[in-house]
Amino acid sequence: MLELPLSDATMSEVLARVAYRWIVYRYNRRLYQSIDPPTILTDIASELAWHQLDTLQVWVFAYRRLWQRHTSIKSIRDGFIIAARQGHSWRRVAFPQYKSQRRDPRVTNRGVARDGTTSRGGEE
Repeated sequence: MLELPLSDATMSEVLARVAYRWIVYRYNRRLYQSIDPPTILTDIASELAWHQLDTLQVWVFAYRRLWQRHTSIKSIRDGFIIAARQGHSWRRVAFPQYKSQRRDPRVTNRGVARDGTTSRGGEE
């Protein structure tokens, strides 16, 4: 029986790999040589939205968010795979700075927790 290398992969890893392959496929099919990578990734994400492939669109935007000059898409994919294999949630894999960039005060189901007051201005 054929053993797929993704048989033990998390959904985040699979989606990161599929999005990577889609980016490479679309890049090779079009003449993007004179366009900067963030614009290419935005175009690819827009195309996925048009086809109602919203989950892949999120992952393409994750690649776009992490892309920097002199960074390859493959190295971003490898980072996603490592984070997924460490057991992080999809949000932490796709957007690694999500929790670390969160500002205090934190929003709770009772409003904003700021100095012991709620968003309504009353004391807790």
